[in-house]
Amino acid sequence: MTPADILRSDPRESRCRRLHNEHPDCRCELESGAAGSPGPVRDSEPMVRIIYSPNLWDAENGVVKTAAFSEAETCGMSVVRLEHATDEMLQQQVTTRIEAKPGREFIKLVKAKMAELKEIDFEGRRAFCCYDTPMDGNIAHADICQAHPADRKSVRAGLRRQLQKRFVEHEWRWQSETSKPTSATQ
Repeated sequence: MTPADILRSDPRESRCRRLHNEHPDCRCELESGAAGSPGPVRDSEPMVRIIYSPNLWDAENGVVKTAAFSEAETCGMSVVRLEHATDEMLQQQVTTRIEAKPGREFIKLVKAKMAELKEIDFEGRRAFCCYDTPMDGNIAHADICQAHPADRKSVRAGLRRQLQKRFVEHEWRWQSETSKPTSATQ
């Protein structure tokens, strides 16, 4: 089974662990996720993560919560491969995420290059892998997974903080300069 198959089919809480067990040390990172995809994620590629409130944003302190990166431990943290996404695709991605749950509001996009994520170390090995996982007509979709399961909460929290440090704000404007999408707007 390919990484894209695992990330689309397995129970959410065990996808990254299964990838680690079946394809250790990011071995299948160089596989293409599906026909028509742009291929494996290159080190130089910028990737963005959609940040929305209230779950992923600490409004009081004006920072992205470490929770924004917790899916990398379990089900795969969705990112958009910026080189392969049009502005229209980004607009649609944001709208889809916001409308998925009542009360969400788009805050910003944060960006990191794959090479920066490869620098994160876990017990002498690479901490994160990034898989080409196009889905639902979105060829720019990828998933970041923790490469090695960490059983201690403090270790998992430290790895999330490392991702938080590397993902920085990406300059991007919603269609309308005067409004941000929320789950209540259409």
